[in-house]
Amino acid sequence: MQIRCRECEGRAIITTTNRLSNEFTRLYCACRTAECGHNFVMQLSYSHPLRLPSSKLDQQLVNQLRELPPERLEALLDALRQAR
Repeated sequence: MQIRCRECEGRAIITTTNRLSNEFTRLYCACRTAECGHNFVMQLSYSHPLRLPSSKLDQQLVNQLRELPPERLEALLDALRQAR
C-alpha cells in the first residue's frame, strides 16, 4: 500500500499501527519528504468481500467432511443430489 502525504503529496511511511478490531486500524504515518515532515493518522477499515465464502472456509468444510463416517457421508451426498 502506498501512502501519500496530504500536505505535499510526497511519499509517507507507516510508523505504527493500532488495530482496534478485525475491521478497523489506525495507521500512524510520517512524510518522507525532508522539507515537509508532516506526521498524520489515517484510518483503514474493512469494506466487503469480493468472493464468498472465503477459501479458508471451503478447506475447513472439506476437512470436516473427511471426518464423517462413510455412511453419513453417503447420506449427505444423496441429499445434495436430490437438492439439485
